[in-house]
Amino acid sequence: MLCLALVPLRHTTVVLLHNMTFHTIKACMMLISCACVCRAAALISRDWVGDAMWALKDCEIALKLEPSLAKAHYRRIQALKALNQMQASCCSRSRPQLPLALHHVASLNTLCHMIWCSCAQTRDHQSNQRRSLGLGHS
Repeated sequence: MLCLALVPLRHTTVVLLHNMTFHTIKACMMLISCACVCRAAALISRDWVGDAMWALKDCEIALKLEPSLAKAHYRRIQALKALNQMQASCCSRSRPQLPLALHHVASLNTLCHMIWCSCAQTRDHQSNQRRSLGLGHS
């Protein structure tokens, strides 16, 4: 009878330890994500050759660990802008999945507006080129 009484306690302890482990892992993932974003910000500010690419890579790592991390989305757009790849930030991951809190940030709105205008101009230019070559439009 005594052994049976200890079984639930042992399982409860195991469950509690696993819960603590999951919370610790989640906290570590958040710390790594924040470290990546902070380093990305420093790289973008330093602006040495290759820094924007490393900043973009850090943002991608942060977003894999924490997809809703607002600053990672913001820094990713900044890195793409620094790389003159603003069209890449128009792809499916940048704008649609931005956390709602970010849509109120004035500088982000300005960046997003610049990106979308740049993409629209590029699409219009490509469409005009196709028409002038007699390829139709797509």
